[in-house]
Amino acid sequence: MQKYLLVSVLLLSFANVGAQRLNEHYYRAQAAIDNNNLITALGWIDSSAQSLSRNPYVWLKKGEILFKLKRFTDAAECFNTAESYRNGIALYWIAKTYAIQGNEHQALQ
Repeated sequence: MQKYLLVSVLLLSFANVGAQRLNEHYYRAQAAIDNNNLITALGWIDSSAQSLSRNPYVWLKKGEILFKLKRFTDAAECFNTAESYRNGIALYWIAKTYAIQGNEHQALQ
Protein backbone atom coordinates (compact mmCIF):
# COMPACT_ATOMS: atom_id res chain seq x y z
CA MET A 1 0.00 0.00 0.00
CA GLN A 2 2.77 2.44 0.92
CA LYS A 3 4.55 1.59 -2.31
CA TYR A 4 1.48 2.55 -4.38
CA LEU A 5 0.99 5.70 -2.35
CA LEU A 6 4.60 6.73 -2.96
CA VAL A 7 4.28 6.07 -6.69
CA SER A 8 1.04 8.07 -6.80
CA VAL A 9 2.63 11.01 -5.02
CA LEU A 10 5.62 10.95 -7.35
CA LEU A 11 3.41 10.83 -10.43
CA LEU A 12 1.30 13.73 -9.22
CA SER A 13 4.35 15.81 -8.38
CA PHE A 14 5.72 15.41 -11.89
CA ALA A 15 2.38 15.88 -13.64
CA ASN A 16 2.81 19.66 -13.86
CA VAL A 17 6.48 19.61 -14.83
CA GLY A 18 6.81 21.53 -18.08
CA ALA A 19 3.35 23.06 -17.80
CA GLN A 20 3.53 26.73 -18.55
CA ARG A 21 1.90 28.91 -15.97
CA LEU A 22 0.40 32.23 -16.88
CA ASN A 23 0.73 35.26 -14.66
CA GLU A 24 -1.93 37.53 -13.18
CA HIS A 25 -1.42 40.12 -15.91
CA TYR A 26 -2.42 37.56 -18.56
CA TYR A 27 -5.71 36.89 -16.76
CA ARG A 28 -6.32 40.61 -16.27
CA ALA A 29 -5.85 41.05 -20.02
CA GLN A 30 -8.45 38.36 -20.65
CA ALA A 31 -10.86 40.05 -18.25
CA ALA A 32 -10.36 43.36 -20.07
CA ILE A 33 -11.07 41.63 -23.40
CA ASP A 34 -14.24 40.16 -21.93
CA ASN A 35 -15.28 43.70 -20.95
CA ASN A 36 -14.40 44.95 -24.45
CA ASN A 37 -11.67 47.19 -23.07
CA LEU A 38 -9.01 46.36 -25.63
CA ILE A 39 -6.56 49.18 -24.88
CA THR A 40 -6.42 48.13 -21.23
CA ALA A 41 -6.07 44.50 -22.33
CA LEU A 42 -3.12 45.44 -24.52
CA GLY A 43 -1.41 47.11 -21.57
CA TRP A 44 -1.92 44.05 -19.37
CA ILE A 45 -0.70 41.60 -22.00
CA ASP A 46 2.38 43.73 -22.67
CA SER A 47 3.09 43.59 -18.95
CA SER A 48 2.61 39.83 -19.00
CA ALA A 49 4.99 39.48 -21.94
CA GLN A 50 7.79 41.12 -19.97
CA SER A 51 8.06 38.13 -17.66
CA LEU A 52 6.73 35.44 -20.02
CA SER A 53 8.41 36.50 -23.26
CA ARG A 54 8.78 32.94 -24.55
CA ASN A 55 5.25 31.80 -23.72
CA PRO A 56 3.27 31.23 -26.94
CA TYR A 57 -0.07 31.81 -25.20
CA VAL A 58 0.95 35.36 -24.29
CA TRP A 59 1.86 36.11 -27.90
CA LEU A 60 -1.34 34.48 -29.12
CA LYS A 61 -3.41 36.62 -26.75
CA LYS A 62 -1.53 39.78 -27.75
CA GLY A 63 -2.16 38.97 -31.40
CA GLU A 64 -5.85 38.43 -30.68
CA ILE A 65 -6.07 41.85 -29.02
CA LEU A 66 -4.25 43.57 -31.88
CA PHE A 67 -6.48 41.77 -34.39
CA LYS A 68 -9.58 43.07 -32.62
CA LEU A 69 -8.03 46.55 -32.71
CA LYS A 70 -7.61 46.08 -36.49
CA ARG A 71 -3.83 46.34 -36.21
CA PHE A 72 -3.39 43.38 -38.53
CA THR A 73 0.32 43.74 -39.31
CA ASP A 74 1.21 43.83 -35.62
CA ALA A 75 -1.20 40.95 -34.95
CA ALA A 76 0.43 38.81 -37.65
CA GLU A 77 3.84 39.46 -36.09
CA CYS A 78 2.56 38.27 -32.69
CA PHE A 79 0.93 35.18 -34.18
CA ASN A 80 4.14 34.31 -35.99
CA THR A 81 6.08 34.73 -32.74
CA ALA A 82 3.65 32.38 -30.97
CA GLU A 83 4.04 29.91 -33.82
CA SER A 84 7.84 30.05 -33.49
CA TYR A 85 7.56 28.89 -29.88
CA ARG A 86 4.95 26.17 -30.51
CA ASN A 87 4.19 24.82 -33.96
CA GLY A 88 0.53 24.81 -34.88
CA ILE A 89 -0.68 27.05 -32.06
CA ALA A 90 -1.46 30.10 -34.18
CA LEU A 91 -2.16 28.77 -37.67
CA TYR A 92 -5.85 29.70 -37.59
CA TRP A 93 -5.12 33.28 -36.52
CA ILE A 94 -2.28 33.66 -39.03
CA ALA A 95 -4.52 32.54 -41.89
CA LYS A 96 -7.40 34.73 -40.70
CA THR A 97 -5.14 37.78 -40.39
CA TYR A 98 -3.61 37.39 -43.84
CA ALA A 99 -7.03 36.67 -45.37
CA ILE A 100 -8.57 39.83 -43.92
CA GLN A 101 -5.62 41.79 -45.34
CA GLY A 102 -6.34 40.30 -48.77
CA ASN A 103 -3.12 38.31 -48.81
CA GLU A 104 -4.60 35.02 -50.00
CA HIS A 105 -1.24 33.46 -50.85
CA GLN A 106 0.10 33.78 -47.30
CA ALA A 107 -3.26 32.83 -45.79
CA LEU A 108 -3.18 29.48 -47.57
CA GLN A 109 0.40 28.56 -46.61
